[in-house]
Amino acid sequence: MNHTRPAMVAAMATKKFSRSPRKQAEESIVAGLRGGARPAGGTVYTQAAGYAPWLTVRGSRPGGLRDVEELVMPEELGEEFWDERYRSAAALWSGNPNRYLVSETADLAPGRALDAGSGEGADAIWLAGRGWQVTAVDFSAVALQRAAAHARQRGSAIAARIEWAREDLTTWIPSPGRYDLVTAQYLHLPSVVRPAVFRRLAAAVAAGGTLLIAGHHPTDLQTTMPRPQDPDRYFTGDEVASALEPGQWDIITSATPERAGTDPDGRPVTLHDTIFRARRRSRPAGQSARPKRHLRDSH
Repeated sequence: MNHTRPAMVAAMATKKFSRSPRKQAEESIVAGLRGGARPAGGTVYTQAAGYAPWLTVRGSRPGGLRDVEELVMPEELGEEFWDERYRSAAALWSGNPNRYLVSETADLAPGRALDAGSGEGADAIWLAGRGWQVTAVDFSAVALQRAAAHARQRGSAIAARIEWAREDLTTWIPSPGRYDLVTAQYLHLPSVVRPAVFRRLAAAVAAGGTLLIAGHHPTDLQTTMPRPQDPDRYFTGDEVASALEPGQWDIITSATPERAGTDPDGRPVTLHDTIFRARRRSRPAGQSARPKRHLRDSH
């Protein structure tokens, strides 16, 4: 799933919040500010300061809640944004499984899989067709309904192997050690939330299981291919590796493969992707100071 540029959401001291889960969290932040947090000139409070991971609070001068100028939240982290985007077209994506999911998991025995950011369901359906029991997570109800319909079209056996779950990956905590495969394909989140999401996804991988993360490489910003024009949304394999617990992983793939593309004006473009695959060790942690590397391809 891809992302677009962030937008500001004004939230002055007089703002009335609705009672959706996200708004309840925002309301609790406001209550905390009223209780003593004192934003100073130029200060930006983010997840590191204990606030909600999707939210940035800016203050213009010392004081209490009355001095909070705005809550800044990327609009594409909201359900409404993605519901509307999915409603805007009969299909946003190709309907085919992501190429790196296919190439990197073809040698894995089926088990339990988590598809994080499942969109219209192509990856989850492909995995289910290969015998995996899949939990497919997205926060767009429109996408999940469309995905479930696609699965039913593929037959009852495939549909029965997929559990569709509406969750916000910026806050959702999957069950630790539950999945033999955790995959996140082109999940371009802001850096303020991305490391925590990667850590939670990694924690969900069972002993001997696989973590697979793919995305557009930062060098794609230098091409004419339409991409979110925000360098903060891109990541490398080293960033993913830094989210893993030391001594518990073998890195199988950390690569930046090239592929040919065509931009909207018909010009050929060379694209690069970030591909990261690691296997959680079955032996106890602590036998190595850092993840061991068995790289198939790295450049």
